Amino acid sequence: FIDPNKPLVVEAVVVEAIAASGSVPRKVGMRQRDLTKDGSLQAVREVEAYMDGKVRKTGVFSVSQLLLGDEIYGPAIITEPNSTVIVEPEWKACFTDQGSLILTRTRPKERAFAVGTDQCDPIMLEIFNNLFMSVAEQMGATLE
Repeated sequence: FIDPNKPLVVEAVVVEAIAASGSVPRKVGMRQRDLTKDGSLQAVREVEAYMDGKVRKTGVFSVSQLLLGDEIYGPAIITEPNSTVIVEPEWKACFTDQGSLILTRTRPKERAFAVGTDQCDPIMLEIFNNLFMSVAEQMGATLE
């Protein structure tokens, strides 16, 4: 319902912008690990870390020792000058030619469902969560 005699008032606006990013240049001259020798990746040191509900022996790796295509399976800790990456059990980190670490799950996560929710579709659940949140926000804006 729009009354042509009254001005239109917009009280809330949501804007979403999606765009392609530019390409990331590949690092020139990145070395690959020589697999003909014993080129296995060795941890700088080993520590005990609490992951996935238990204390585990965890290898600590430096990103400076990684070569193109190296894969580190969790549990592991990868250190960089500005950050630290934790690779949980059942995950692996792969070092790319762009100098990035790609984390990938190596085994599907086992899910425990609450009683009566084993047939719950996670996508539909998220849609309904967003719908109810939107209704609550609109109610809040109306009550202001």
